Amino acid sequence: MSRRPLKRPLIEWIFGAFSAVLVVALVGFLAWEAVFAGSRPPELVLELTSVEPAGSGTTVKIAIVNRGDEAASAVIVQASAQDASGGEPLQKQIEFDYVPGHGTRYGAFIMPGKVEAEGIRIEIGGYAEP
Repeated sequence: MSRRPLKRPLIEWIFGAFSAVLVVALVGFLAWEAVFAGSRPPELVLELTSVEPAGSGTTVKIAIVNRGDEAASAVIVQASAQDASGGEPLQKQIEFDYVPGHGTRYGAFIMPGKVEAEGIRIEIGGYAEP
């Protein structure tokens, strides 16, 4: 009894070739990124997203965006604001544990009394490399 070898269908050859091309392209892309891609340090940008009254105070919501490739940890954000009474400036601080590369984190300051958006100043106090 002789056995004839089974012929593979054309569609199987097409998908096999397509899969091989995808694997080679993925390996090539990863190799290119590993060799030639630069790693930019954290580039932190603050955005004031909203200022809302909350009970007897004001909630100041912020977003911190990292436009760099590397992550930042222990990011300190400071806010100062002049309250409506014109007294001593209010100062608050938040620490974000981790802001990944190309990531965004959100937070809020709770300021006592009424605070206007125009009187708020936010800045980054510093960060550490994870």
